Amino acid sequence: IRTYTTNVSYMLKDLSLSVTTLTTETVRRQTTEHDQLKASTRRCYFMSYREFLKYAVKHYGISADVLEEIPKIHQTQSDRPYWTMNEIRRIIDNVHCKSKLVEDCYKAYYWFMATTGARQGEAGDVEWSDISNDGVVTFRASTTKGNTSRRVPLEWRILEMLNRLPRR
Repeated sequence: IRTYTTNVSYMLKDLSLSVTTLTTETVRRQTTEHDQLKASTRRCYFMSYREFLKYAVKHYGISADVLEEIPKIHQTQSDRPYWTMNEIRRIIDNVHCKSKLVEDCYKAYYWFMATTGARQGEAGDVEWSDISNDGVVTFRASTTKGNTSRRVPLEWRILEMLNRLPRR
């Protein structure tokens, strides 16, 4: 449920919107605003958003045409196994350093990589100015493998961890 509501809230950043004011144009604009996100992230957001809109169509009487505005995102499947969030949490909880500050820095760094999918070089090159007020990090083209900028939302736990660190 948390993932679902987080995804939908990311799609509906405009707080003046309500279920009854959603139009096909609004939904089209919201989906095109997310072209910079990687396909797997967009797919998750759009699937959650589609389910939200299905509920709105059924219970609030908005036009079913809004569902047609959400594109289908195709993502290639990988055979590579992934760690679960619990496994990642256990690994990071075992980080121990001589000072609490260094330990907090490493834990935030590892969580940042785990939740954004950033490589070591990408995560290491992120500056405070790359993190916007709405909790989105922008990876600059010069630091990414494919030399293309990308934007990734940060979950609130990462933002809290980062906000406790010194700004240097």
